[in-house]
Amino acid sequence: MANNIEKQLKEISERLEQGVKEIFTSERYTEYLNTMSKFHNYSFNNTLLITMQKPEATLVAGYQAWQKKFNRHVKRGEKGIQIIAPAPIREKQEIEKIDPVTKEPVIGDDGQPETEIVEMVIPRFRVTTVFDVSQTEGEPIAELEVPELTGSVQFYDTFMQALQNISPVPIRMMNVEGDAKGYYHQTEKYIAIKEDMSNVQTMKTGVHEVSHALLHDREVMDVEGVLKDQTTKEVEAESIAYIVCNHFGLDTSEYSFTYIASWCESRDMKALKASMDTIRKTSAEIIGNIEEQMHELERENIMQYEEKEASATRQEKLEQDSAEKIDETLLFHGESGRFAIYQMDTGGEHTYQFMGFESAKKLGYTIEGKDYRMVYAAPWTPTITLEDIFQRFNINRPNDFHGHSLSVSDIIVINRTAETKAYYVDSFGFEELPDFVQQRMEMLENNHTRAYPPVYKGTLAQAMEERDVDAYLDSRKLNIDCKKAIEDAIALNFDGLHLKEDAARQVLEQFGEERMTFVMANTLRELSYDGRFSRQNKDWAEHIEIPENINQGKNLNQDYVIESHPAVLDGFIDMARAEIRMQKIEQALDEAEVTITANTRGFEAEGHDGTWHTVDEREYAGEKFFFMEHDEYGSDVAGIIVSEYGQLVAEDLWNGYDTGALEAISEYLQEKGISVEGLMPELEPDELAYKIDDRYFAIQRTEEGYDYTFYALDYDEIDGGAYDNSDVSMRQAMEDILEDEDMSLENAVPVDYEDLMAEVEEAGERQMQLAQLLKNCPPSIFEDYDRERAVDTCEGIAMQFTKSKGYLTVQATEEGYSYIFYDSDLHEIHSNDYDDPKVSVQKATYEILKSERMDDMECIKVDYKEFEAMTIQHSKNLLQAGELRATSEIGRDEVALNGLSRAEVERGVLYHAQGILEDMGLENEVELLAARVHGSRSREELYRDDSDLDVVLSYRGNIRENSFFNELNAHGIAMAGIKVDINPIAEERITLAEYMKEADAYLDQQEIKKLAVDLDNFRYEYDAYEYKDTVENREEQVEKITEDILNKKTECLKDWLVEVSEESDIDSDVITARSLLSRLEDAERFSIFDKQPEQEQPEATISFYVAECMEFPVMGEYHNNLTLEEAIKIYESIPAERLHGIKGIGFDLQDGDEDYSGEYELMSADRIRRDLIDMIPHYKESPLVQKAIADMEKYLDEKHGRVKETEHTTETVIGSGQKPSAVAADRRAEQEPVSVNRSQPQKAEPASRAKGEVKKSVLQSLKDFQARAKAQEQNKTTEKSKTHKKGEVEL
Repeated sequence: MANNIEKQLKEISERLEQGVKEIFTSERYTEYLNTMSKFHNYSFNNTLLITMQKPEATLVAGYQAWQKKFNRHVKRGEKGIQIIAPAPIREKQEIEKIDPVTKEPVIGDDGQPETEIVEMVIPRFRVTTVFDVSQTEGEPIAELEVPELTGSVQFYDTFMQALQNISPVPIRMMNVEGDAKGYYHQTEKYIAIKEDMSNVQTMKTGVHEVSHALLHDREVMDVEGVLKDQTTKEVEAESIAYIVCNHFGLDTSEYSFTYIASWCESRDMKALKASMDTIRKTSAEIIGNIEEQMHELERENIMQYEEKEASATRQEKLEQDSAEKIDETLLFHGESGRFAIYQMDTGGEHTYQFMGFESAKKLGYTIEGKDYRMVYAAPWTPTITLEDIFQRFNINRPNDFHGHSLSVSDIIVINRTAETKAYYVDSFGFEELPDFVQQRMEMLENNHTRAYPPVYKGTLAQAMEERDVDAYLDSRKLNIDCKKAIEDAIALNFDGLHLKEDAARQVLEQFGEERMTFVMANTLRELSYDGRFSRQNKDWAEHIEIPENINQGKNLNQDYVIESHPAVLDGFIDMARAEIRMQKIEQALDEAEVTITANTRGFEAEGHDGTWHTVDEREYAGEKFFFMEHDEYGSDVAGIIVSEYGQLVAEDLWNGYDTGALEAISEYLQEKGISVEGLMPELEPDELAYKIDDRYFAIQRTEEGYDYTFYALDYDEIDGGAYDNSDVSMRQAMEDILEDEDMSLENAVPVDYEDLMAEVEEAGERQMQLAQLLKNCPPSIFEDYDRERAVDTCEGIAMQFTKSKGYLTVQATEEGYSYIFYDSDLHEIHSNDYDDPKVSVQKATYEILKSERMDDMECIKVDYKEFEAMTIQHSKNLLQAGELRATSEIGRDEVALNGLSRAEVERGVLYHAQGILEDMGLENEVELLAARVHGSRSREELYRDDSDLDVVLSYRGNIRENSFFNELNAHGIAMAGIKVDINPIAEERITLAEYMKEADAYLDQQEIKKLAVDLDNFRYEYDAYEYKDTVENREEQVEKITEDILNKKTECLKDWLVEVSEESDIDSDVITARSLLSRLEDAERFSIFDKQPEQEQPEATISFYVAECMEFPVMGEYHNNLTLEEAIKIYESIPAERLHGIKGIGFDLQDGDEDYSGEYELMSADRIRRDLIDMIPHYKESPLVQKAIADMEKYLDEKHGRVKETEHTTETVIGSGQKPSAVAADRRAEQEPVSVNRSQPQKAEPASRAKGEVKKSVLQSLKDFQARAKAQEQNKTTEKSKTHKKGEVEL
């Protein structure tokens, strides 16, 4: 048997090889494409086989399928079409038994892994025979072909909208020059289609260009590592357009493929099959997506049409039902005076209707608002009394009054603008009711009828002219109330980041769609200049009628402008518009509800002309169904069956509840999840399927009895067999089969048999796809990956595609996984999430590759830590190369950032800074350039749980760094629970590249110091006795290790760590040794070791200047090029009472540095600006600047009679948060004695430095810091400053 199958497969494969060569002629190729348009869901091989054997085929099925599914049979003598069908087999294999919890092998009593026998599914194929519908006869089937259309197409608009929806880029109708009908723009990512073409040509061109966008985008092809010449691209796009157009019945006669033969000759068989498979898959995808979109659009169009048709009816009903609510709203909430008459809602002998007030009280009645309804309302003026109202509504009642004559027990309510009171009409006079108004207002509040007073669209002048001022004033007050309600709703529902989803609902319920729309649209129109409102909302507002309302030169519409933050208000308006749309849909659905009974007549059935009446009623599974005939034509036309709620269930019925009707009812019930077993004895299907516990069960009728199969939940076949007894019912057969398996139908859930079989077929294809994935992306890539640990550590997996050299990283998250694709240059090109935390990283990666259509690309594993370092270094290299990007574009989550990515943090800081600038009114004066995470949280080895998150912000513009710093950090900002420190730097002073270079050098030093401490601790813990014998002073030992690392004398350290990792039998020691060795090797690649070319330092000079106004030196006196003594004298001579600003002294340092040479403030208002000066490392390290500070301090102390106990020294504190490069501030000569008598600018001797002195100075600074730290600890009287200085890097 097996040999016969192999022989058949070999023969058909040879025919396929020949067929591939034969189809690539113009005529045969169009035949093949015609077949593919009808069988777009078939494989390339089967489509080609059908084309070769019967190109005119339209619908094929197996011999038995024609009998069972279509009630047709194959004609005698017809020759079948041979195609290939999957026929997987199962083999038993012995494998190691795995513990389901630990995922480790189960060890038996003998110490060896236990084994178990499992069944493995092996993909196999067989040759099967099918027949075309033209080879069969029997019951007619639905027409398959869409009639050919040319020129103008009825569904053109729907088709083009569907095509736009599925296109990966926008489609634009444009003036395309030359003979081209359209093109896909590779750079700007849009499709252009020539204007004024016929509908058919436009549709063809659209499909052609969408195919290019899907398959031939340069970036997509680069990522996938695919190369195609222009002819191949055109063959694929034109073939897809032909198939799609042919499927939808468009004229394809003008298509020709004369070039197909020459194109075919230059390609091997594998490449030809690949192109054909691409054409097939893409055609099927486009056809399926267009059909789905067209159905959805048609449903939307029907809904819109029905809504439009019902609009007039709804409006009429709304006006009738809601008049009372509108009048009552104006009565209680209007601006003008009004009165209303209330009469008893229900009368009778047991009510107090027509009773006097006291009589009603004696009988135990309480006058309550719920017993009444408003029957009339009108404007009130102070001249109208209660008696006037009583007489008028008894003697000369208005024509629009429909109640009875005003009588005892009726109630009059008067709103006198200042107060609203209710009066009971008594037998004599009137009795005030203090609670009635409040009762009715509460009823009004709880009245959910969507009825609201109309918005007055006229102006005040128009209202006065038309004597309608009351309506204008009422509407104006409600507009203002609505505006305030929106402001309150935003304040209550905005948490600083998000608005609650139902933020707009309460305001809409209170004021209604018209008024809320008017107030929001008016706000958008009045604030149209504000760019924080979206273009969609502004366009919407332009279509709302908002009359100009100018009175005495004042724009009264300004009174209705909502004063919430524009960005938040824009989101609120989005919510309100969505809520309005939803309410309209709900209202339309509510109004469409009907109930069918045995006596129903005049029913309008969907999709059927005329009206219908009930002639028969039946009940199945608790659901009622009604057979109906036409009111006019009766039984002369086919009948219909509808549900109790008017839903069409079956049509074209001539014999009442016949087999076809019962099948339709059965499908209706099954769609609702109701089992039909036993409900219709007269109807038993040929096949059924169920989900029972953890498996699927399928059964089908055969001539001998029944065939059945069990499938796992992933649709793999578990078991099956035959039940050879055709005399029993299918239900009895199922019960017998399931009983043998210890199962029953009690827990069975019906599923669609055809859907289950389709899933089984797809599962077979997935098995093959999985096999390909296992080959291209082997499981070894995912070994030792612990998802639970990775969620906490942000660890991921990284791989490289062997052809394109691009990369993919996958990280575990609480919600599932996040992934990023990189090109070969390490640029992030695409990222997304896979939201399923239950699957393994291997399965998630496979699903990601499939969804991104990259499952056929081979890849290799990349060390994740190394890849992290590569991307970070890549971002730094771009910056140093002068490519300034807004963020580092590092989108990978990091544990040091509590699960955020650097790019997220940097974007958050940029948004925060932009908001601050807008609040300051400087958004046009200051340009934000870029932000970067730096400091201890950018280095895994340096940060602590309490470390701040340092972000440097580069900007250009007219704001001082210290002022900007104060504003940015004034109220504190935190991300993921970490306090964020934002350090703004002006590009005019220092570029971001220069700053980050200094920051990295500083962090390198700190990391080396930390590494030295860790190495020393490990050595001590590993062998404390040996350590104590060889090391006397641990601090000196740490310094020695630091110096060795800085001088790259680490061979002994490395050898010792290797020895420990190889010889120690303690796992923790081995892990620590390997980690320290890796850190040591990484440290030697730090930028601190990069040699910089030595430059000759020019002679440095410093002079001073005096300004009457330090902030704006152009105001008042200004003197420069002075000695410090001259500057002090001029400073003292400037009168303090002059109001030109704060006087002060500054310095002008000239030492050859382009960034820092120039004027800078030294002192103002007798206060030295040491905090601002030391914030700049260049000034902090300059002996001339530091000496000027010391001289100025001495002068000020003498001036104010202070005596300094100790000379101030600027300390360098390693790890305490100082600015990068500040460690060098201590490396300066001893200060000279204070002198202000020099007449020439001061000069500094050029610094000379021996080789290695930089490294030694770092060690010396560390020693100095330790000594000073101990001294400060003992000196408790010394005040510790807690001021957070701008520019500090905190570790």
